[in-house]
Amino acid sequence: MKDNLPFFSHDNNARRHPKMKALIAEYGYEGYGRFWALNERIAESPNAYIDISKKVNKLDLAQELSFNGEELDKFLSFLADPEIDLINITEGKITTDRISELYSKVVVSREYERDKKQRQRGNGDCPEGNMGESDTEYNRIEREKNKNRIKQKEKKGKEIPEGSDEPSFSEKQSLELSTLLLTSHRKEIPDFLSGKDKSVIPKWASDIDKLIRIDQKSPETIREVILWAKIPDNFWFANIMSGKKLREKFETLYGQMKMKRRSTGPPPHKISRDNIPADQVSKYFKQE
Repeated sequence: MKDNLPFFSHDNNARRHPKMKALIAEYGYEGYGRFWALNERIAESPNAYIDISKKVNKLDLAQELSFNGEELDKFLSFLADPEIDLINITEGKITTDRISELYSKVVVSREYERDKKQRQRGNGDCPEGNMGESDTEYNRIEREKNKNRIKQKEKKGKEIPEGSDEPSFSEKQSLELSTLLLTSHRKEIPDFLSGKDKSVIPKWASDIDKLIRIDQKSPETIREVILWAKIPDNFWFANIMSGKKLREKFETLYGQMKMKRRSTGPPPHKISRDNIPADQVSKYFKQE
């Protein structure tokens, strides 16, 4: 199965977007063209990202965009700046939100088509009565597995119809996790970002939503990492202060959490009703 995007589109008035205006102001229309060339390169790369942690890939990209190494670093740093936010760079891998979302949808579609063709070949190549009972059962199980995988991916990437005020399933989970991140910090520092809940929680939820949909991290694992990171004597307590930072450091956090637990056994700080704010208990525990 192919592992890149055959094409991607962008709005015909993209140049009028404030972020694009900032790009043009900084690099001119030459930089604007290089940005879309970078998008094309991302889309045609395996799994729709460029791994510039590998020197050969970075030098190849610099040559294609007519930059030297230092110029490329400055250009990518500008695009990834939180105020510009035109690309994402995580562990040396470059992608964009739009291309990642398109790629996720294309993967679902390709798996569906592949499953459909396999069923058609199975029906055509094996006349009725010519297949052993065990083979028939095996194929049935495999088809069910494929259907379930496709349904799960469609559920994760499902969008709410345009104009609807109802948040998607992943958005609801993201808001809950964003609230948990904030309230967990306030258990030790009560006045942290006091009065800014309405602006902070949705902003953090946006990054956590990407962690779920794009990075494919389960809400249960994210919740576990948040509660571990917010143990008062944890190094990460004072370093994970936003949804963006949680997403950036998630792999490191998860890895250290696992290593710590293997070396010390079950942590004393368990996830329970006692260490979750009272107004959040109903969201994470069933009512008795």
